[in-house]
Amino acid sequence: MKKNIPAIVPVITLLFYCCTYGTELNRSLESAGSNRAELEAVLSHYRTADPNPYKLRAAEYLNTIPDAEIITADYLINNIERSYGRWTTCPWSGHITFDEYLEWLLPYKAVELQELDSWRDTLLAHFGYGLNHPIKNDVEYNTTAGVADMLRNEAQTKMQRYGLYTRAGLPLLSAHLLPRQTFGNIPDYALIAVLLMRSAGIPAVLDETPVGSRYTAATRWFVILSDRGMEETSEWDLSTMIGGGFFPYERGPKVYRNSYAINKERQRYMERSRYRYPFELGKKDVTKQYFLTSDLQLPIDRAARRQLRDKYVYIASAVRVDDNADQTSAGSRPEPYGWQIVDLGVIKCGKACFRDMGREVLYMALGYDGDKLIPISSSFILHKDGAIEYISSDTINSPLLDRWKNNAL
Repeated sequence: MKKNIPAIVPVITLLFYCCTYGTELNRSLESAGSNRAELEAVLSHYRTADPNPYKLRAAEYLNTIPDAEIITADYLINNIERSYGRWTTCPWSGHITFDEYLEWLLPYKAVELQELDSWRDTLLAHFGYGLNHPIKNDVEYNTTAGVADMLRNEAQTKMQRYGLYTRAGLPLLSAHLLPRQTFGNIPDYALIAVLLMRSAGIPAVLDETPVGSRYTAATRWFVILSDRGMEETSEWDLSTMIGGGFFPYERGPKVYRNSYAINKERQRYMERSRYRYPFELGKKDVTKQYFLTSDLQLPIDRAARRQLRDKYVYIASAVRVDDNADQTSAGSRPEPYGWQIVDLGVIKCGKACFRDMGREVLYMALGYDGDKLIPISSSFILHKDGAIEYISSDTINSPLLDRWKNNAL
């Protein structure tokens, strides 16, 4: 059981919140347009009707996202009450801090475009039998990992999955449809796992790669924050055990966490860059938690620098492609065929600078010339020891380089 939470937050803490979040909150209120009254109603509720400073801070946190134009006061208040109630009463969430609650338990969505429905109630109605009928003599009773695995196993059993498939179009993101997917893909079932965990008060997040993994189908997986204070990963979706560990032989350029909070660096990029690659704002770079990484400073020759019209640059990972595949859609992508942009950087002192890049990957840097993205570096392998080996253009398609490439999504 969580210890009692103080009713009054120290004045210095409230002042910190006002200084830190006031601008963001005001921006969100202004962007809400005709829906502003709904957001203000939530803030007023936790200032007067239910003057809980933690719930007020949670409301401020949830009011700093583009859904401000459509979300209702009732929906936000209900989400805060449900998640806060779980955090303060469930033994398996009693270990997380308030900041961890904001990221791992509070958000009313786990991915963009998720429907604003009653997913917490709906998923527990489908997969909450074990939660309501616990085996109290079990050694894992009331532990975070034990409850999480019980939920995972119940969902896996009841869904009666017939297999995995790859489909085009928008994902199924409603609480009504998610539990009924007998055929889905790994991102679908990883999403169900995170939403189910949060419904029950288990702190959980989604992590993913921007390119396909080399030796598995793991492009998205879920993570729980255990009562040992450790981030326990699944191998991919709810069909796999928790805590078995992400594949130790995997390598990749980047791992991103789906976050409700806006990535400030990407937000500044969207506001200031002349060219805008469609990066999602709700992504947190957690690559260092999975792989050995390197910060890169790649020299740009003068001829290439003279062509550039923006301080922002991009780094792309080489991906395996089928020689017989239809390349019709490739022309709509800004990067060269066979490459996938995985992150952005900036030019400093004539060099393209990138942070926390995964090793054992084949890369290339790109820049904007005012019309399109152009290569500004030769292709190179970032080796396990951090050394850089440049690759000549006439050997880039050699099968010998396949071990350094990821799979295209």
